[in-house]
Amino acid sequence: EIYMEIPESLRDKYDPDEWVTELLKSLYGTKTAGNNWNKCIDAYMRAHGYKRCRSDPCVYYNRKKDIIVCIYVDDIVCVPAREKDGYKFFKGLDAEYGIKDMGELDYVLGMEVRKVADDLVLTQEAYAKRILADFKMQDCKGVTTPMAPSVRITKDEEGPGSDQERYRSIVGKIAYLATCTRPDLAYTVSKLSRYPNNPKRSHMLAVMYALRYIKRTSDYGLRFPQGETTMEMYV
Repeated sequence: EIYMEIPESLRDKYDPDEWVTELLKSLYGTKTAGNNWNKCIDAYMRAHGYKRCRSDPCVYYNRKKDIIVCIYVDDIVCVPAREKDGYKFFKGLDAEYGIKDMGELDYVLGMEVRKVADDLVLTQEAYAKRILADFKMQDCKGVTTPMAPSVRITKDEEGPGSDQERYRSIVGKIAYLATCTRPDLAYTVSKLSRYPNNPKRSHMLAVMYALRYIKRTSDYGLRFPQGETTMEMYV
């Protein structure tokens, strides 16, 4: 429950020292808006036969209709086995909430989605270039590895200090790349994220080296071939 002060336009009718208004509809920015929307959309999905994925609560599935739905706040991606079922899903959503159908997925949450032949490719090229621009590294010389092979990152208590806010910002942005489409950066992020509170010059140099790798590999991503696939892993 949320209560608000009487708006100025109503103060001639209601004394703000004696009256308050009860908020009937969640608004962007209120603390409970996200939670209210989550309850609302969850109830809608369950009422229409969808189950919530245990491993990822943002994913719903309907085995009878063979549909997977991914929800991030109010960005909704529907993956139907049959196009007509996807159309019915969005038509139902539109009747309930009023939505804007953006058509076939090509961009979501900083990820570019495109088809190459029969394969699906996910990249974050635009996001990677934006990181480089934000930290004035767009013209740097690229390198072929995310970390210099000879470098060992340690606590480095005696080294000269570095800008903590800048360090955290860069590592956080690289972490989003690693989480979505760039698992080749995961090890580097795991090492760099150990020293956010008191980064030294050696840590900042390692971060800048990772940005130089991103410069060379900004178009890297994940490619999903059609049909059965096997994943090869190298350690």
